[in-house]
Amino acid sequence: MSVSRSVKRAFTLVELLVVIAIIGVLVALLLPAVQAAREAARRQQCQSNLRQQCLGLLNYESAKGSFPMAFEFATGANPAVLTPAQIGANWAVRALPYCEQQTVYNSIDQTVTVAGTWKGKAPPQMAHANNAAARTANIDSMRCPSDSYNQIQMEMSGGTIKWARGNYAANAGNGPLLSGRADGIFGADSGGWLDPKRRGVIGPNVAVRLKEIVDGTSNSMLLGEVRAGVTAVDQRGTWALGQAGSSVLFWFGTSGDANGPNICLASSDDVAGPLATDLPLLTQECMPDYTGDHWADQATTRSAHTGGVNIGMADGSAHFISDSIDVGAATLLNPWPDTVPMTVWDKLIASADEQATGQMPF
Repeated sequence: MSVSRSVKRAFTLVELLVVIAIIGVLVALLLPAVQAAREAARRQQCQSNLRQQCLGLLNYESAKGSFPMAFEFATGANPAVLTPAQIGANWAVRALPYCEQQTVYNSIDQTVTVAGTWKGKAPPQMAHANNAAARTANIDSMRCPSDSYNQIQMEMSGGTIKWARGNYAANAGNGPLLSGRADGIFGADSGGWLDPKRRGVIGPNVAVRLKEIVDGTSNSMLLGEVRAGVTAVDQRGTWALGQAGSSVLFWFGTSGDANGPNICLASSDDVAGPLATDLPLLTQECMPDYTGDHWADQATTRSAHTGGVNIGMADGSAHFISDSIDVGAATLLNPWPDTVPMTVWDKLIASADEQATGQMPF
């Protein structure tokens, strides 16, 4: 009696290769979608953190009667020199108790002075050893998860003084941090702060009250994103340091050459820290800087997102702004003639220009 046996057919090598190829194609098709979904989640968290900072500042304004100043330095000092004047606490430090960071705030000693120099100027007060724990505190709500560079702490004095990174900066206005210029923003009596086309919301030694935002709180930028420096010595994106690019935005509209979000124009940011040898990396990362040894007086909004940045408004809302927003041409206006109109971007920066923004760009 014969017994019939069924023969099981195995995959041939060709069929196996075809299956592998199909899986590879599916993965290649799905991977960008997965990456895009992850970045969308990171961007949403980034915007949520920004909104939290704005609400903290609004609580500060309600309690104190005005927003915190961008940072403080000695009355009468020239911020372009700042010798021997010392930079005091910035807006982020002052607002810590209103942003659920009372413990960090309690650890700060605001009575100390720091000896020595940094970039030829007096070191900031937060550089004191008494404030090491506070300035190196990695505060998640201060950081945007899309920015991988915010894991690298900023270094001063050859790496002996470190600072934690942050991704949100105050809107000082559309003028440089220079007392030698008519459009400089360095205090309540400075030309840039008195000019309604330039005044922001939070300036050095001065800040506005809510009722002084005559353009409307929903039309005026309070905070904007900044990227953390792409090298350890690049001071941009440093939450406890009160300087342009670190935690404050200056001269980032039509009247400057850093006129718009994520602009890659060479030398558009003027910040302290980056070296001439860093220039290739700065260019590659769209993080330009005038790399001379100078005072930080200009910086615009920057992000690791594709196509734009998040900004927070004085009403506590946060929005994504496209890089293609109307910013006009960089014209270096000093003074700003009436014949040169303000752009939509300029109107978001200025808090008292009393010009209609029109349809909001978000």
